[in-house]
Amino acid sequence: MPNDQAVALYPCLSFFEGTTISTGRGTSFPFQVLGYPAPSFGKFQFTPMSLPGKAPNPKHQDQCYLGMDLRNVQRAPCFDLQYLLRFFQLATTQEVSFFGPTFDIHVGSALLRQQLKFVAQSYI
Repeated sequence: MPNDQAVALYPCLSFFEGTTISTGRGTSFPFQVLGYPAPSFGKFQFTPMSLPGKAPNPKHQDQCYLGMDLRNVQRAPCFDLQYLLRFFQLATTQEVSFFGPTFDIHVGSALLRQQLKFVAQSYI
C-alpha cells in the first residue's frame, strides 16, 4: 500500500477486487480511486498501466477510467459499503456488468452478491 489513505480505504474497497470496477491498480494511487471506462461513473479520470512488480495486468489496461478520487476524502471511522453500493447502483442503471467471476470468492460467499441484487431490484 502506498500510504495511510490507501490502508484506511482498503477494507471498504477490497470488495471491488471481484468486480469490473477499478480500484486504481496500475496507477500511482492504488486503492484510492474507483472507476470504470464509462462517463456515467464520475468526472475524475485515470488510466491504469502495466507496472511491473506492482500491477502487471490491471483491469482495462490503457483505457481511460472515469470515477471518484478518494485520495482526499475524510477516512471513514469504520468499515462501510457506501462505495460498493454506489458503484453497483451506477452499474445496474447503466446496464454494465458489475460482478466478475471471482466476486463470491473475494467476499467469502454468494450472500453479498444476492443482497446487492435484492437492493437494486427494490430501489432502482
